[in-house]
Amino acid sequence: MIKKVVLFPNLKKKGIKKAVSFLKKRLKEKRIKVEKEISSRSDLVIAIGGDGTILKAAREIKNGKTLLLGVNLGEVGFLTTTTGEKLNESLNEVLTNNFFISPRLMLRVQVRGDVTSRQDCFCLNEVVLMRKDPRILSLRILGRKGKIGEFCADGLIIATPTGSTGHSLSAGGPLVFPEEEIIILTPICSVSLASRPLILSANEKLRIEIDSPDANLTIDGQKNFLLKRKEFLLVRRAPFLLKLIDTSRKGYFKLLQEKLGWLP
Repeated sequence: MIKKVVLFPNLKKKGIKKAVSFLKKRLKEKRIKVEKEISSRSDLVIAIGGDGTILKAAREIKNGKTLLLGVNLGEVGFLTTTTGEKLNESLNEVLTNNFFISPRLMLRVQVRGDVTSRQDCFCLNEVVLMRKDPRILSLRILGRKGKIGEFCADGLIIATPTGSTGHSLSAGGPLVFPEEEIIILTPICSVSLASRPLILSANEKLRIEIDSPDANLTIDGQKNFLLKRKEFLLVRRAPFLLKLIDTSRKGYFKLLQEKLGWLP
């Protein structure tokens, strides 16, 4: 039973005040407590805005118990499964347990140095390493059983199945059913024609080392850091699966047709 809900709005979106006001009123009628911040005690988070709002909310959840519902007030809405027009209907379905859960793999991303620990966060879509200046990046990727490979490229994308329709796809990566549990490595403009996208087990533990001065690190297209010389990146699966609510009942391939024009 849902007792505690957090509303997670993008305040810059048109129509956001109306949607938030409606939700507060309906939840009050149902005697459901609306909290201000996401915590381990939150039963449901309603992200109101677009895909970017979903990504931001997902990084804040940090557990496999809290449900996440996305309400699309934006344009693409690939991760959101309802709209402002269908909000009342979708909320009723959620509160009566009439919905599907789409479990999604998330990544844990850590920036490490020889003696320091600088960043530690979660990621739903992708981690992107890009060159900071015109020179290409030299990357070394290590896994649980040793070296996976070395790349000379403009950058590297480490994507989840959820993120396979994003930056990775544009760089030549594969489409992957979002509920699969794998990790995708997609080089960006590699020097070698042999450097192709690679699919790894979700249980792989990656260490990415950079033999270049500095590199830009971007997480879910929202959090940006400068990876300095002698620092390295650790990427592994998060200790939980995100529980993304699906009220659309369209199916993944129907969504690909509508949003990406895939095999119409």
